[in-house]
Amino acid sequence: MQRTRCNVRQVWLVVVAAVAVGSGSLARASASTKEERSAEAFVKWARDTAIPVERWKMNPKLDAWLERAVAGKRIVFIGEPGHFFNEKYEVQLLLIEHLAKRGYRHLFIEGLGATMATIVDEFVRTGVRAPNVKPEVDRRGHYRHRVQGGLARDDASEFHRRHQAAQRRFFDALHKLSASLPENLGPLTIHPLDVDMIAGGCMFSVADLLNSYEDGTPLADLKRRCARVPDEPIANWLARVEDVRAIIKRNADGVLNPMKPTERSLLRQYVDCLVESLAFVVTRQADGKLDRALVRREPAMYRQVKFALDRLPPNAKVIMMAQNNHLSRIGADTTRARQPSVGEMIEAAHPGKVFSLWMLHDHGWLLNPMAKKPLVQLRSDPQRVESLMRRAGATYVLPLHTGADGERYLDVKRRISYFTWFETATLTRQTDAIFFIDEITPL
Repeated sequence: MQRTRCNVRQVWLVVVAAVAVGSGSLARASASTKEERSAEAFVKWARDTAIPVERWKMNPKLDAWLERAVAGKRIVFIGEPGHFFNEKYEVQLLLIEHLAKRGYRHLFIEGLGATMATIVDEFVRTGVRAPNVKPEVDRRGHYRHRVQGGLARDDASEFHRRHQAAQRRFFDALHKLSASLPENLGPLTIHPLDVDMIAGGCMFSVADLLNSYEDGTPLADLKRRCARVPDEPIANWLARVEDVRAIIKRNADGVLNPMKPTERSLLRQYVDCLVESLAFVVTRQADGKLDRALVRREPAMYRQVKFALDRLPPNAKVIMMAQNNHLSRIGADTTRARQPSVGEMIEAAHPGKVFSLWMLHDHGWLLNPMAKKPLVQLRSDPQRVESLMRRAGATYVLPLHTGADGERYLDVKRRISYFTWFETATLTRQTDAIFFIDEITPL
């Protein structure tokens, strides 16, 4: 009798376990089916909602949508998933052209620190390339020459040659666009959205401000302290420039007395930029990798942005161009965004005044400076949201926050393009619209 009871109990446990397994399988199947239906609803909604773009022409429907979308917004984010594909520049130029006629004339560009932005701004406004009179900062050539997208030296890598040529074309196009705009609204103006990546880049700007002051004066002494000593470790240079920044902070009136207020403000910015560029390199050298240096870079980037924004008139309209993760509205939601991101800090300082548009792409080829060969193929990935977006069209703008059921697919974290890898983000929390490109080509 005991054995029979035991057998009944064992059979019962087996049945319960089987039911549980079956229920789990049914639950997974149900969840999978629900996900597939959600994805199909998203594709249908995207197809119905998308604003098609003919590469790369002015578009009346896109223009009318932008008119409504940016109404009351002072700052427009143009995010990008990576730097090194041709279509990035084409999208930026198309949107800048649409936005410039609405008064957006101030461009903040990732990759340009205070010195680089000044040089590019001079060219975009005048079209005159400054002579290569600046000292070399590394073996690849003159700083001004490289910043302006000049021809690379024969010994430069294929990546650098392609990147510099693409920059040159972009800056040339900005100059032509600026020259075509109505004079009463002013030219395009370039601002920094980065640190100067080359160690000591801002030294040129410091020297330009202080060159006119004679030896023996406090300002000439500051210039001497900021200058690089031949064969000196960058860490030692950084320590001296940090001392200069501390001296200015302690006794600005005494040390900077001969300078005009605008020059004093610029000197503070340039010295801060010099510290940031050196700190980035020292951190990278100490760690042997970029992780901590990039984390330190985010607040430094924001300081450059804030400095420029604070000097603009309150009604000046601005375009910010950087990687999507820098222009992330909620840093913790985006895998590679620093916390807080530049975008998060801008949003907090200008609530209700920011409109965000992120680029995404599906497949193609792009440059990758970290790969053994510069050309890298990017294949369509069914786990990235772009594989679904491709079914809705080839090149289009997708407005978000429509309230439609199909858009809910983007209310949870999804994989999206990021260089040759992927990022994850909740797109409806991060941006107001998506500019989708199905196929990209390398610089």
